[in-house]
Amino acid sequence: MKHIALIYLCCATMAVAQDELRPRYGLFAGVGINMHASSFTQLPNVPSCCPGYGSDVAIVPSIMAVAYWPITTNVLLGGRVGYAPLSGTLSRDEATRVMQGGTVVDGMFRHTIEATLNAIAAEPTVSWNAFDQLFVDAGLRVSYMFAPTYAQAETIVSPANGGTYVDASGTDTRSRTRNVSAGDLATSSIHVAVTASLRYELPLNSENSLFLAPDVGVAYGMTSIANVDWSVHPFHAGLTLLWQPQATPEQHLGTPGAAPTPSVPVLPSTLAALVPSPKMLDVGLGLYSVRDDGGLDTLEKIVVDETISEQITAMLPMVFFDQGQEEIPIRYPPNFDLDQFSERLLFGKSALDVYHRILDIVGKRMQEHPAATLTLTGAIMPDSVETVASGLALRRAEYVRDYLQQFWEIAPQRIPIRARELPEQPSSVKHEDGRAENRRVDLASDDPFILDLLRLEDTLRTVTTPDVVVRPTVFSDTTITSWSITCIADGKLLTTQYGMGQPPASIRIPVTGGLQGGTVDVVMTVDNAGGRHREAEAHLPVVLQTLASKAQKRQGLKRIDEYGLILFAFGKASLEGPNARILDMIRQRIEPTSTVIVRGHADRTGSAEINLRLTQERAEAVGNALGAPRTDVRGMGQKNMLYDNDLPEGRYYNRTVRVRVETPVAN
Repeated sequence: MKHIALIYLCCATMAVAQDELRPRYGLFAGVGINMHASSFTQLPNVPSCCPGYGSDVAIVPSIMAVAYWPITTNVLLGGRVGYAPLSGTLSRDEATRVMQGGTVVDGMFRHTIEATLNAIAAEPTVSWNAFDQLFVDAGLRVSYMFAPTYAQAETIVSPANGGTYVDASGTDTRSRTRNVSAGDLATSSIHVAVTASLRYELPLNSENSLFLAPDVGVAYGMTSIANVDWSVHPFHAGLTLLWQPQATPEQHLGTPGAAPTPSVPVLPSTLAALVPSPKMLDVGLGLYSVRDDGGLDTLEKIVVDETISEQITAMLPMVFFDQGQEEIPIRYPPNFDLDQFSERLLFGKSALDVYHRILDIVGKRMQEHPAATLTLTGAIMPDSVETVASGLALRRAEYVRDYLQQFWEIAPQRIPIRARELPEQPSSVKHEDGRAENRRVDLASDDPFILDLLRLEDTLRTVTTPDVVVRPTVFSDTTITSWSITCIADGKLLTTQYGMGQPPASIRIPVTGGLQGGTVDVVMTVDNAGGRHREAEAHLPVVLQTLASKAQKRQGLKRIDEYGLILFAFGKASLEGPNARILDMIRQRIEPTSTVIVRGHADRTGSAEINLRLTQERAEAVGNALGAPRTDVRGMGQKNMLYDNDLPEGRYYNRTVRVRVETPVAN
């Protein structure tokens, strides 16, 4: 019986292996995402005035036949063949100055090349079954481009209501386009790229003969287009429908006249233990904190530390507007309860949240200083929407004045208004971020107190572990179908997250708000395709270290002062104006026992490498100016950006150095 059982197990194992080794055939349908990268000024023998084309992205349809042939239980050879065009458009906007009605105005030329690159692609691949139903493919894509063509034009896009080109002799062409050209694109018909992709096969029937596989991939182009510095990197995303033929049972044909092959005896009930058990599912949770270097430490408790704190924030004397709009955006909330407003209520809020109350801060200060005046200068970003003739710049200033008059009862004669085209100190108009920063009203006062630093002092509670990283451990012998995770603190729901399929390797949960003690409870549930449901829990005690408790123990008392320096000029690290005043205040707070932490930050403008160097220079300039013996200085570059980069004010406040001074308090 033991020998029969062994034979049965070997046959079952071989059957499973043969099932896994079956080939797959199918069809991919989706989109190609062609990233065109270039650095050239004109196509060969095609006139152009472009200062240099850049990068652009085009989305095209893609349909390909696919096949995979197994060579081991985890490795398959495969291939794709089908229609995958490399078409795309290169575009470059060139800021310039043009004459309109005898006046020099800002203008914009747009240079475009539309390339039609229809292609048939063949892509041999090697596929590896990484785990479960996830496959990793790597290969080489060879595309044959047939009848490639191009269409080129240079167009005046701004000003939109006038302006034409002149020819070389100075004669008006009465046309807003020039250097128009089209034709066959002189290029190699072969394009080669290395590829890598991921697909996850989802079974569609119980026989595992049909699969639907989401498929995403990237490719790096190795050859150029049009014999210039122009490369195409084709990405793809879509769905693959796969068919896997059923395994064919072996048939043993006996020799004519020979005795029939004896059948395998039926196994007795004693072998019932060989039947697979129900699908297994186990779930565990690990909780960690994040170190400054990005590593993880095991987390056993959360500490809320109460300290004496001073918070100083420099004011950004600007109100930004949406394109073409004169109303103050809703992110500047109106104050309907004047009697209750106080700068003290802003303690503990972020610099950006404080900034968004700038009109209430200014209004309150104007009430307290009745002799002060506040000058409002409205500005626009000249384009097809915002024009000088529209009067938009003046209406923006009027809107801010009306707010201060209506809500804070400031007499209009104390709020003179002006208008201009670009601000007195404009941001770069070459990029949309800079153009958005020019749509604003600038504030200036004859009384320095009105726009002075915001200086607040109070008791501050900080969480020593602002984020909890949850790393789930899931063991299942079948596909995970869904998961969810919930975090609760003192009966208050902090977060709920959920998803389909395998849970992520780590899940970050912010726990910064309002912890008063008790515990933080983390609960995770997981379901698999075998019908199993499991739940795992983890609990973190919250330790509240109040000033009173630390004074009673005569330990841990310290003062924490936080300072935000802003208004660094773009690409500069000099310390002047409001920053110099803040540095004087910080020096007065530093004692021989103080620890000074200096961190330089940047916004998303510019390259990551340059911003890392710039933020280090800014942080070192501040650290050297303070001269404290225990100083930790670091430039963060574009990592851990403090505020929303999609907002103009967020980019201004990201160009900052933050200083934290921790000083033990004598008992």
